[in-house]
Amino acid sequence: ILSSIDCPQAIQDTISFDITVTPPFDTLEFVPNVFTPNGDGMNDVFQIAGVSNPCNDEVNVKIYNRWGIQVFESTDPIFEWDGKNNSGNEVPSGTYYLIVTGTFGSETIPIKKRTISLLR
Repeated sequence: ILSSIDCPQAIQDTISFDITVTPPFDTLEFVPNVFTPNGDGMNDVFQIAGVSNPCNDEVNVKIYNRWGIQVFESTDPIFEWDGKNNSGNEVPSGTYYLIVTGTFGSETIPIKKRTISLLR
């Protein structure tokens, strides 16, 4: 209903329109699940992809070998693993297990578990 000071009688009209809402992209993704940290500049790191907010994100990433021994841990929301343990030594080729918890974008991460294959 439209009205103005000059014309106090209301004018009725109908307007139709469509609204498209795109939700924010906050999905935690892992790319790739196989990586080759051999220094050739291609697929040298395992990383988390998606839209991160490093000022607000709280991500805890733990990587274990096949015997359940933790080889790497990071709380950096812009996470990358180059195939080295926390001491900076290269870990051998094999399958590793990743556990991620925390907040990424506006998404609270339930415990995410993945396997990673490292090939040298």
